[in-house]
Amino acid sequence: MRNLILTLTAALLLVGAVRAQCTFTTPTSGSTTQNLGACCATGTLFLDSGLDNAYSNNEDGTLTLTASPPDQIEMRFDSFDTEQGFDTLWVYDGPNTSAPLLAILNGVAGGPFMLRTTGNQVTFRFKSDASIVRRGWRARLLCVTSGTACMYNMPASPQTVDLSAATCCGGAGFFDSGGSAADYGNNEDRTI
Repeated sequence: MRNLILTLTAALLLVGAVRAQCTFTTPTSGSTTQNLGACCATGTLFLDSGLDNAYSNNEDGTLTLTASPPDQIEMRFDSFDTEQGFDTLWVYDGPNTSAPLLAILNGVAGGPFMLRTTGNQVTFRFKSDASIVRRGWRARLLCVTSGTACMYNMPASPQTVDLSAATCCGGAGFFDSGGSAADYGNNEDRTI
């Protein structure tokens, strides 16, 4: 029985060490930079400072994460809930808050949703006010190799598109008849 307890204790410590190594949170103040390293292969959790509980009041922290080139960082948010208009997560596509913005998130975002960097770095800045906290967020981070995405516009007549035969390393997507940059037309009835 003693050996079983020691084995279970050692296993729990090992699981805790792996989780800690692959879980990142925004600091409650100041800034920090971390390398995703070996966590890229297994996936990484990105949580608010409260982990699975609510974050704190008066936070203002910045976290920069770096993957090995040429990897991009994909953020898959399973949930997001902060005080609307007051507690905000800024997501920057690069090494600091001067990089282009990928997203400004606050309130309750319908999930899941995904963001992806164009390079190998992402910077998060979270700031909360002096009152009212919420559950925060839970996201999975993955390192992905950039590739050419396959995009398809809705055809005027029904059409079958075999995505399994396409080379879409960066993913596949489809758009309405207006494509990615324009509106669809009136009275359309299209099938893909």
